[in-house]
This record gives sequence, structure tokens and C-alpha cells, in this order.
Amino acid sequence: MTLKKFTDEDLLAYYIRGLSDCKIAKLFGCARQAIGARRRKLKLVANYDPLGGKRNTAERNEERRTDLLNFQCEYYNKNKVQLTEYQKKYRNKNKVQIAEQRKGYYNKNKDIVNKKQRERYHRNKQTN
Repeated sequence: MTLKKFTDEDLLAYYIRGLSDCKIAKLFGCARQAIGARRRKLKLVANYDPLGGKRNTAERNEERRTDLLNFQCEYYNKNKVQLTEYQKKYRNKNKVQIAEQRKGYYNKNKDIVNKKQRERYHRNKQTN
């Protein structure tokens, strides 16, 4: 298949009409994956669910987000001990590297960090 060039504006014109990646790819004469990659680069959600072929709506997207969040919470609760062990091992293995990264961040953002620390100190002083 020869590669066809298309601009973001061309893609958006068909995307706004509600066409699927596959149909847009046929119009441009390129691979479906190229359309999907460009759409993701533009931070756009697919017009159709790639697995079910159903039209994506705000409700379906919200439903997916809540399902994913529930799955992540269940996974974390189920594997909490194991995950904390991995974190401890990682920290112990990479102590020097982590310390260097923190020092580098602090040196780059010294003014911001100190300002935030002063603000936090004064806020806590006022509440106590």
C-alpha cells in the first residue's frame, strides 16, 4: 500500500462527521493504524468502539472510565502487600539514583520548592 499524506485538518473534518478510523483510512487510501495513531496524537477518542463496533458516546466513555477505575482499585486491594514489597525493593535497589534525582529536581526548582515550603509553614502556623 502506498503511503498517502494527510493533514490534521483533513482528519478532523472526517472525524467530526463521525466516521470510523477504517472509513477515514479508505477515503485517504492509507492504513487504519495510521489514522488511529494520528487520532491518538491529537488526543481524540475513537468514534466507534473497536471491539463492539458500537458508537462511542460520553456515557459509554464515562462507563469505561469507571470500570477501569474499579478494576484498578480491586487490583490494588488484592495485591497491596506484594506491591508495597516491590516498591520497597525498588527503593532499596535504587537509593543512590533516587537521591540524585531528588537533588537535581530540588536544585532546578529551588525557588518554587522553598516558596511552597514557606507557604505550607505559614498555613500550618495559622491553623495551630
